[in-house]
Amino acid sequence: MTNPQKVALVTGASAGLGQVMACRLLQAGYRVYGTGRNTQTLAAHTDSSKINMIQMDVRNDDSVSSAIDQIMSHEQCLDLVINNAGVSASSPIEALSIDKAQALFDTNVWGMLRVNQAILPIMRKQRSGLIVNVSSLAGLMGLPYRSVYSASKASVEMFTESLRMEVAQFGIKVCMIEPGDLKTDIFDKRDHLPLDPDSPYEPHFSLNMQTSAKEMHNAPSPQLIGDTIITIINTEQPRVRYTVGTPVQKLTPILKRLLPALWFEKLLKRFFQMP
Repeated sequence: MTNPQKVALVTGASAGLGQVMACRLLQAGYRVYGTGRNTQTLAAHTDSSKINMIQMDVRNDDSVSSAIDQIMSHEQCLDLVINNAGVSASSPIEALSIDKAQALFDTNVWGMLRVNQAILPIMRKQRSGLIVNVSSLAGLMGLPYRSVYSASKASVEMFTESLRMEVAQFGIKVCMIEPGDLKTDIFDKRDHLPLDPDSPYEPHFSLNMQTSAKEMHNAPSPQLIGDTIITIINTEQPRVRYTVGTPVQKLTPILKRLLPALWFEKLLKRFFQMP
């Protein structure tokens, strides 16, 4: 008897890295469910017709529960969940809107928590499953003008480490992916909070945004994250974290561990052309 087709759920699959991962899983033979607040944008992708897109707003308990119920009404199991849905923002801390900071955490952290809480009883009952939380290299270091994003991804890091230990007893595997800059539209979609022209932060904030835009333009293909997902699903015991990016990006967290804090801070400030 042949093995049943495995089932995967990818949140935030209507564009960007989520779309890449969903399509790679489809090519790997998975039956893939993708979610997003706007499911229409997936239609432009070559393989999109074979991905089951359903509406899910990870910021809403009922929306998450309804989406999981829809999947389980058609499937007998859920083998893989990739928590990819996320948003980004750029702002000096002094000018940061508390409402926008809370909204970002509601997607990047509480949204991930909602989805995990919804799918864990399913995986625990079947005593198997793989959860991949999408973090970021920004979660390993505080980046200038990216404080709230870095803080949210740092939360994903600690959440994943804890969850991995808690659910191993039920046969559930947990890991995370830490992407660096990959060529997607995330920079264009990032919430760049407008500054008063007279703001003392404005000159360096604008220069920082120019540097970030240049890095994104020259970034490697997002297919790197698709390759990483294939590596993870073919690994019997996935490690805690998988860093995805250029050799320099992969080296950065190692340098943070090895260098004195002030030296590392100077390297970041030089890169971002900070005073």
